[in-house]
Amino acid sequence: VQKIIKSAAGVPGITTDAIMVALMAAMAESSFKNYANSGVPESLNYPHDAVGSDHDSVGFWQMRQGWGTTAELMDIDYQVKAFFGGPEGPNGGSPRGLFDIEGWETMTKGEAAQKVEVSAHPDRYQAFETLAAALVQQFSSGINFCNGSLTFAGEAGHPLGDSEKYPVTAGYGYTYKSAAL
Repeated sequence: VQKIIKSAAGVPGITTDAIMVALMAAMAESSFKNYANSGVPESLNYPHDAVGSDHDSVGFWQMRQGWGTTAELMDIDYQVKAFFGGPEGPNGGSPRGLFDIEGWETMTKGEAAQKVEVSAHPDRYQAFETLAAALVQQFSSGINFCNGSLTFAGEAGHPLGDSEKYPVTAGYGYTYKSAAL
Protein backbone atom coordinates (compact mmCIF):
# COMPACT_ATOMS: atom_id res chain seq x y z
CA VAL A 1 0.00 0.00 0.00
CA GLN A 2 2.82 2.39 0.84
CA LYS A 3 4.52 1.61 -2.46
CA ILE A 4 1.32 2.26 -4.40
CA ILE A 5 0.71 5.58 -2.63
CA LYS A 6 4.36 6.64 -2.96
CA SER A 7 4.42 5.77 -6.66
CA ALA A 8 1.14 7.63 -7.19
CA ALA A 9 2.88 10.76 -5.88
CA GLY A 10 4.47 11.23 -9.30
CA VAL A 11 1.25 10.96 -11.29
CA PRO A 12 0.02 14.35 -12.55
CA GLY A 13 -3.44 15.24 -11.27
CA ILE A 14 -3.47 12.60 -8.53
CA THR A 15 -6.10 13.00 -5.80
CA THR A 16 -7.08 11.09 -2.68
CA ASP A 17 -10.20 9.84 -4.51
CA ALA A 18 -8.07 8.47 -7.36
CA ILE A 19 -5.78 6.71 -4.91
CA MET A 20 -8.79 5.23 -3.13
CA VAL A 21 -10.06 3.81 -6.43
CA ALA A 22 -6.63 2.30 -7.11
CA LEU A 23 -6.43 0.76 -3.63
CA MET A 24 -9.96 -0.65 -3.88
CA ALA A 25 -9.09 -2.29 -7.19
CA ALA A 26 -5.73 -3.62 -5.95
CA MET A 27 -7.37 -5.12 -2.86
CA ALA A 28 -10.09 -6.81 -4.92
CA GLU A 29 -7.72 -8.06 -7.62
CA SER A 30 -4.72 -9.18 -5.57
CA SER A 31 -5.09 -8.43 -1.85
CA PHE A 32 -2.17 -6.02 -2.41
CA LYS A 33 0.14 -8.73 -3.72
CA ASN A 34 2.31 -8.26 -6.78
CA TYR A 35 1.41 -11.45 -8.65
CA ALA A 36 3.62 -13.30 -11.08
CA ASN A 37 1.82 -15.83 -13.30
CA SER A 38 2.80 -19.45 -13.93
CA GLY A 39 1.40 -19.09 -17.46
CA VAL A 40 3.75 -16.14 -18.07
CA PRO A 41 7.09 -17.73 -17.08
CA GLU A 42 9.04 -14.49 -17.59
CA SER A 43 7.03 -12.89 -14.75
CA LEU A 44 8.66 -15.31 -12.30
CA ASN A 45 12.01 -13.61 -12.98
CA TYR A 46 10.85 -10.36 -11.35
CA PRO A 47 10.15 -9.54 -7.71
CA HIS A 48 6.70 -10.83 -6.76
CA ASP A 49 4.66 -11.67 -3.67
CA ALA A 50 2.62 -14.57 -5.05
CA VAL A 51 2.12 -16.72 -8.15
CA GLY A 52 -1.24 -17.00 -9.86
CA SER A 53 -2.53 -18.52 -13.09
CA ASP A 54 -5.43 -16.30 -14.20
CA HIS A 55 -5.08 -16.02 -18.00
CA ASP A 56 -1.94 -13.88 -18.56
CA SER A 57 -2.66 -11.44 -15.70
CA VAL A 58 0.13 -10.14 -13.46
CA GLY A 59 0.73 -7.48 -10.85
CA PHE A 60 -1.37 -5.76 -8.21
CA TRP A 61 -4.23 -5.04 -10.63
CA GLN A 62 -3.97 -8.32 -12.57
CA MET A 63 -3.11 -6.45 -15.77
CA ARG A 64 -3.13 -8.44 -18.98
CA GLN A 65 -0.22 -8.37 -21.42
CA GLY A 66 -1.86 -5.63 -23.54
CA TRP A 67 -1.09 -3.17 -20.74
CA GLY A 68 2.67 -3.44 -21.35
CA THR A 69 5.57 -5.86 -21.47
CA THR A 70 5.95 -8.44 -18.74
CA ALA A 71 8.90 -6.51 -17.31
CA GLU A 72 6.83 -3.33 -17.21
CA LEU A 73 3.81 -5.05 -15.69
CA MET A 74 5.88 -6.49 -12.86
CA ASP A 75 7.22 -3.01 -11.97
CA ILE A 76 5.19 -1.14 -9.34
CA ASP A 77 5.87 2.32 -10.77
CA TYR A 78 4.78 1.26 -14.25
CA GLN A 79 1.68 -0.52 -12.91
CA VAL A 80 0.60 2.61 -11.02
CA LYS A 81 1.11 4.85 -14.07
CA ALA A 82 -0.81 2.38 -16.25
CA PHE A 83 -3.67 2.10 -13.76
CA PHE A 84 -4.14 5.88 -13.74
CA GLY A 85 -3.39 6.33 -17.47
CA GLY A 86 -4.40 9.75 -18.77
CA PRO A 87 -2.36 11.99 -21.07
CA GLU A 88 0.85 11.16 -19.17
CA GLY A 89 0.12 7.44 -18.85
CA PRO A 90 2.00 4.73 -20.74
CA ASN A 91 -1.19 3.14 -22.14
CA GLY A 92 -2.10 5.95 -24.55
CA GLY A 93 -5.75 5.43 -23.61
CA SER A 94 -5.89 1.76 -24.59
CA PRO A 95 -6.41 -0.04 -22.34
CA ARG A 96 -8.07 2.77 -20.42
CA GLY A 97 -6.63 3.92 -17.14
CA LEU A 98 -8.71 5.78 -14.57
CA PHE A 99 -7.88 9.22 -15.96
CA ASP A 100 -8.97 8.09 -19.46
CA ILE A 101 -12.53 7.49 -18.22
CA GLU A 102 -14.71 10.53 -18.70
CA GLY A 103 -16.62 11.45 -15.56
CA TRP A 104 -14.93 8.95 -13.25
CA GLU A 105 -14.95 11.61 -10.51
CA THR A 106 -18.78 11.59 -10.39
CA MET A 107 -19.09 7.79 -10.24
CA THR A 108 -18.96 5.78 -7.05
CA LYS A 109 -15.40 4.68 -6.44
CA GLY A 110 -16.47 1.07 -7.02
CA GLU A 111 -17.97 1.97 -10.41
CA ALA A 112 -14.77 3.82 -11.35
CA ALA A 113 -12.65 0.81 -10.37
CA GLN A 114 -14.87 -1.45 -12.48
CA LYS A 115 -14.50 0.87 -15.49
CA VAL A 116 -10.72 0.36 -15.31
CA GLU A 117 -10.73 -3.34 -14.43
CA VAL A 118 -13.70 -4.48 -16.57
CA SER A 119 -14.24 -7.41 -14.22
CA ALA A 120 -16.78 -10.19 -14.53
CA HIS A 121 -17.56 -9.35 -10.87
CA PRO A 122 -18.32 -5.61 -11.02
CA ASP A 123 -19.78 -5.29 -7.52
CA ARG A 124 -16.76 -6.47 -5.56
CA TYR A 125 -14.77 -3.20 -5.58
CA GLN A 126 -17.25 -1.11 -3.58
CA ALA A 127 -16.81 -3.38 -0.56
CA PHE A 128 -13.30 -2.00 -0.06
CA GLU A 129 -14.07 1.73 0.08
CA THR A 130 -13.91 1.97 3.89
CA LEU A 131 -10.62 0.08 3.91
CA ALA A 132 -9.20 2.29 1.15
CA ALA A 133 -10.16 5.45 3.04
CA ALA A 134 -8.44 4.16 6.19
CA LEU A 135 -5.31 3.19 4.24
CA VAL A 136 -5.07 6.59 2.55
CA GLN A 137 -5.43 8.26 5.93
CA GLN A 138 -2.86 5.93 7.52
CA PHE A 139 -0.20 6.03 4.82
CA SER A 140 -0.50 9.51 3.32
CA SER A 141 0.18 11.45 6.50
CA GLY A 142 2.20 14.53 5.63
CA ILE A 143 1.50 14.30 1.91
CA ASN A 144 0.52 17.48 0.11
CA PHE A 145 -2.63 17.08 -1.99
CA CYS A 146 -3.22 20.85 -2.27
CA ASN A 147 -1.81 21.24 -5.77
CA GLY A 148 -3.22 17.99 -7.11
CA SER A 149 -0.01 16.04 -6.64
CA LEU A 150 1.82 14.29 -3.84
CA THR A 151 5.33 15.18 -2.74
CA PHE A 152 7.69 13.10 -0.64
CA ALA A 153 11.01 13.92 1.02
CA GLY A 154 12.97 10.69 1.43
CA GLU A 155 10.72 7.96 2.78
CA ALA A 156 8.39 10.29 4.66
CA GLY A 157 5.70 12.57 3.29
CA HIS A 158 6.78 16.22 3.40
CA PRO A 159 4.15 18.29 5.20
CA LEU A 160 4.67 21.36 3.01
CA GLY A 161 5.02 19.49 -0.26
CA ASP A 162 8.26 21.10 -1.47
CA SER A 163 11.36 19.58 0.13
CA GLU A 164 13.72 21.91 -1.78
CA LYS A 165 11.97 25.11 -0.74
CA TYR A 166 11.29 23.81 2.79
CA PRO A 167 14.12 21.42 3.73
CA VAL A 168 13.70 19.07 6.66
CA THR A 169 16.18 20.27 9.31
CA ALA A 170 15.37 17.90 12.17
CA GLY A 171 13.91 14.46 12.54
CA TYR A 172 10.60 13.67 14.17
CA GLY A 173 10.49 13.48 17.94
CA TYR A 174 11.57 15.38 20.98
CA THR A 175 14.22 18.07 20.40
CA TYR A 176 16.59 18.90 23.23
CA LYS A 177 17.55 22.55 23.71
CA SER A 178 20.37 23.88 25.78
CA ALA A 179 19.12 25.62 28.84
CA ALA A 180 21.01 27.44 31.53
CA LEU A 181 20.32 25.79 34.87
